[in-house]
Amino acid sequence: KAPPSMALAPYESAVVQARRDGRWADASEDLERWLQAARQLAGDVTTGGERPAVNTPAKGRFFMRGKSPGENLDEGSSNAVNVHIKERVAKIQRHLAKQAAGERLAYVTAVNKKNEHGKVQARLLAITNAAVYNVTYKDCKLKRRIAFEAIASVTSEEGSGSFVLHVPREYDYLYTATNAGVAVDADGRAAEYTIKGGAGAALPPASPEFVAAHVIDALQCMYALSQGGSQQLPVRTFARGGGLAQVVQRKGHSQESVRFSSNQYQYDDDDDDD
Repeated sequence: KAPPSMALAPYESAVVQARRDGRWADASEDLERWLQAARQLAGDVTTGGERPAVNTPAKGRFFMRGKSPGENLDEGSSNAVNVHIKERVAKIQRHLAKQAAGERLAYVTAVNKKNEHGKVQARLLAITNAAVYNVTYKDCKLKRRIAFEAIASVTSEEGSGSFVLHVPREYDYLYTATNAGVAVDADGRAAEYTIKGGAGAALPPASPEFVAAHVIDALQCMYALSQGGSQQLPVRTFARGGGLAQVVQRKGHSQESVRFSSNQYQYDDDDDDD
């Protein structure tokens, strides 16, 4: 059996060549193939409805992007964010029990969400077995519910930690991941979320693109389980420069009946007071 590095070499070469040629869509698809192959080599493919393995990552630094671009958080600050997230898992679960009975919390992380007015809002991003939630950072109010079936695709920007959830029937959501997040098991226990690479080692959350990759991986895992374990959301890499804001669909370009439905009102995330 070939070593993991040799087995992954063709996939890596395809990604590099596509990027050199400016074929960004092909590069994104090749990158997805590389990630799938890496998971298979690491024995980290979810089958039979099981959750992916959760392991404690090596200690290190990660980069906060969004409110303060380029600001490095030291290990103590990173751990403080993890503690903050873990302490709020129970509160998020209580809100879900009242407003979304039957949904199970699976993942929580910290993000910066940029609204249509250009204001950056600190949020927790919670993922259940059926939806993504924008959650207020301190008191854990559910500000917006984005059902899996409403999400058409995801766009991730290389090197920035930013990503967009494209919701054609409503409007798009622009986030910058600031933490690798925590996985929440069926008993409500939280542990650091990690992704295994080709040799079985955890991908480093210190790199901005890997911070976003943790969030997208958690979304893909839960989305796939909700679809029977196989189907995943299309994920594309944005690398043209100029920022992801240029691919975001704003309010006013979506369906009025959906944007102002009574079902969405209780999750309104337009106010900036938090």
